[in-house]
Amino acid sequence: MRAGKSSILVLGQRVELAPYLEQASQTVGDVVTQALLKSLRTEGSGFDLVVLVGGGAGFFRAAIQSAFPRLRVVSPKEPVYANARGFWLMGMSL
Repeated sequence: MRAGKSSILVLGQRVELAPYLEQASQTVGDVVTQALLKSLRTEGSGFDLVVLVGGGAGFFRAAIQSAFPRLRVVSPKEPVYANARGFWLMGMSL
């Protein structure tokens, strides 16, 4: 995926990944959304922004936006490295 390939070879046959990624995104997106909803119930509801980071950030955007239509959903330019950069910045500030 990071190399820009949209298919893989399985037993000599080329298999397109898009339908599998879409299905996985919906399934995992629902799980992530439910976890966020549960967290917001215990943490409060004063949020107006969701920042999606990590390698799968783009896969969950639609589910998060659908579950929280009033919130702004954003991702950094390179979400794959966002967690590492954040931890590095935090470490440098200590």
